[in-house]
Amino acid sequence: MAKVSVWLGRPHRLLSPVIQAIGKLHAQGKPCVLLVPEQFTLQAERELLSRLNIPGFFTIDVLSPSRLSQRVLGAVGMDARAPLSQAGRRMAVSLALEKCEKKLAYYQSAVYRLGFTEKLSALITDLKRGGLAPQALAAYAQTLPEGMRRVKLADLATVYAAYEDALAGRFGDSEDQLRYIAERLPESGLMAEQSIFVYGFDALPAQLMELLCAAAPLCESMTVALLCAPETAPDAGLYRPVRQSIARFGAALRERGIALTEVTLPPMPLDAAPAIRHLDETLLGFPERRFESEQQDVFLSQHMSPFEEATYAARHIMRLCAFNL
Repeated sequence: MAKVSVWLGRPHRLLSPVIQAIGKLHAQGKPCVLLVPEQFTLQAERELLSRLNIPGFFTIDVLSPSRLSQRVLGAVGMDARAPLSQAGRRMAVSLALEKCEKKLAYYQSAVYRLGFTEKLSALITDLKRGGLAPQALAAYAQTLPEGMRRVKLADLATVYAAYEDALAGRFGDSEDQLRYIAERLPESGLMAEQSIFVYGFDALPAQLMELLCAAAPLCESMTVALLCAPETAPDAGLYRPVRQSIARFGAALRERGIALTEVTLPPMPLDAAPAIRHLDETLLGFPERRFESEQQDVFLSQHMSPFEEATYAARHIMRLCAFNL
């Protein structure tokens, strides 16, 4: 049975231990997978090359969830349902609104407002990613006292259910596709004898959690690195959603007979100027703790537009680079 662990650490402390663990496996010639968010794949490959001081690698796969999905589909075949794009998702939401418009008590007047379909589509996406089904949402709405909140959630559950009916085995949105990948992952053989590392995600959404739970019995080991501070930390409240997702992940693994081990990495001072280290330790803590020493490393600036702010930041970075050279 695979060993599954969660490494918890503060910002800027997680990547180094992950790369060190990958480096040990690479030196032994053992295969491993580094699963990172979509926008981080190239940077993760660069970090591996530079920090491990190697010209290249063949035993390490740096994958995003979508790239992993493509490999699984290549191994087991496509889902019978046609994939739904963002535009297709909005069309499905529009069709759902058209079918249930007369059943809506709160949102009926907003059905044809500009931008309403896009906002509703994003909300339904969040509900699916959170693993909340239309029936569960409707049941929760009925537990609320009479009022606007109850009516709004009941309307949302009605549209959500109509949206799912519109897809009804013919189409699959990104959440449905990821669930299909998780179901077919054992057949692909891609996780066999692999050590899996997961890095860069803020928390564990339901679809990613389902994918990891499907991979856990198949792989050699699994290590999930998440930003999280101990409950005794001054800013512990900031990481409550992370701890909640870890608890759900542990419960899902226990249903499969797999234990989850939590490892809190030792606190390491940030390798930065004293004022920046102070911000790292106290920025979101309560009560506030003032930095008493003189400093020249942290400053505030105010700009008229995002373009002006970006231009100023780029110029400042270029000056710093020229100074370091």
